[in-house]
Amino acid sequence: MNILDLFKDKDIVTSFIEKKGTYICDSILKKAIILSSSYIKEKKKYLVVCNSLHTASLMYEYLSNLLDNNDVYTYFSDETIRIEALAESKELLANRIYALNMALKEKTGIFITHTSAFLRYLPKKEQFESGVKRIVVGQSINKLELELFLQNNGYKKVNKVCNTLEYSSRGGVLDFFCINYDYPVRIEFFDDEVESVRYFDLEKQTTVKKDDHVLILPASELIFNDLDYSKKVLSNELSKIEGKCSDELYEKLKESVLEDIERIETNSYGASLYKYYSLINECGSLMDYVNPDVCVLIDKSSIDNNYDLLVKETYEYQAELYEEGKVLSNISLYHELNDLLVKANDIAMLNDFQTKKDEEYFYLTPLINCNGSSKIASKLIQNYIDLKYKI
Repeated sequence: MNILDLFKDKDIVTSFIEKKGTYICDSILKKAIILSSSYIKEKKKYLVVCNSLHTASLMYEYLSNLLDNNDVYTYFSDETIRIEALAESKELLANRIYALNMALKEKTGIFITHTSAFLRYLPKKEQFESGVKRIVVGQSINKLELELFLQNNGYKKVNKVCNTLEYSSRGGVLDFFCINYDYPVRIEFFDDEVESVRYFDLEKQTTVKKDDHVLILPASELIFNDLDYSKKVLSNELSKIEGKCSDELYEKLKESVLEDIERIETNSYGASLYKYYSLINECGSLMDYVNPDVCVLIDKSSIDNNYDLLVKETYEYQAELYEEGKVLSNISLYHELNDLLVKANDIAMLNDFQTKKDEEYFYLTPLINCNGSSKIASKLIQNYIDLKYKI
């Protein structure tokens, strides 16, 4: 017996599926059980917004154990732009890109995020989809054109592929490592024809398996398709502050902007360019990609508080960078929270505390002597049911 079968027909789960009211669950485990039981009973597309990365990580840990891993996706980022600028996590980036692709592809699933990640600016869906390419054995494609495609979509050229989001080229062979595969891919060309597609071991450089196709995903969330327009926008913004700040600060800002323009020209996408993304591009959001049947807010008051802290921290960080001549002023780094929530088809809230009488409370008592076994737990619960306990 799946332990969730014991919960899925309970009134609170039925009510949650029908999106009625706010629900009170004073632990992440309780919230995860309601979510997973609802998903088992009626598969939908959920976007779960937690207040922090820590809470979101706990939610993922519970849900991935309660459900099939293929039904749960994470869209996590560092808590602030300040942290991301110091050391961007390639693992978090790879998981975000994978989640965006699955959000566009899948009609069901649970997508977990947190305040700062939820509010990030993203390329429009169409722009992201243009960076997805399917390569088939026997297909005619110019190798140099495919290399350019990889560069334009954030892949870093190296002498030898060692990590995800890298590519290398030699003779009629092109290696690259997409985040949607466990192994790097090697494409062999005969003139302009794809002769073979194979996955290989990084250390041994030996073939793991062959395939008849490969799906390439973007290696970055920052896609700058119109380089001339990007340069024009940044140059215009720089000219607006000339004479309005000290000559010393202006020269620092000018140097910084020119360096960023060079990064865009050379496709050296990284966290440092995110600060200009909303200025240069028409942006989308995670809500646009997932387009959930239900957006679930995990403790709305904590999300609101975290949002206020994020706005304050972002303003202070931008002011510091401006004074240091590292970023132009008055640039938006996040969507407004309410602007995204109004796009939701439906919203359900799983809060920590009750504020109204009509809010339903989910009671859950820990089972002892289970030794971490879901089978033993299921038998204990079934025994309570047989003894006419209210479960």
